Amino acid sequence: MVDLAKSIQDLGLAGIIVLMVVVAAVGLARQWWAPGWIYKRELDGRITAEIQAARNAEHLATSSAAYDELSKAYAELVRTDADIVRQLAELRRIVTNERAARRRTGSVDGPP
Repeated sequence: MVDLAKSIQDLGLAGIIVLMVVVAAVGLARQWWAPGWIYKRELDGRITAEIQAARNAEHLATSSAAYDELSKAYAELVRTDADIVRQLAELRRIVTNERAARRRTGSVDGPP
């Protein structure tokens, strides 16, 4: 069986340094760990993204509430407009009926 401690001791100082450099290079290449400046940059980016996501959620909630109010106001406006149109149609019908009745019977108030 291979004795790991004896094998590392036999490498000497130069061999240990080369082994550490190889392990570090492989670890960085496979992204087992990240240097401090890269980790800090990624952490700052993640924090910024989370803050922006929270702001977006707040704005979407505000926009949704405003849209609900606008929809209710528009529905009331349409309902009011429909009532106005209905009332105008009723007035037109009444005026038309009265004009027709005056033509049939002759005008009492106006000149002959």
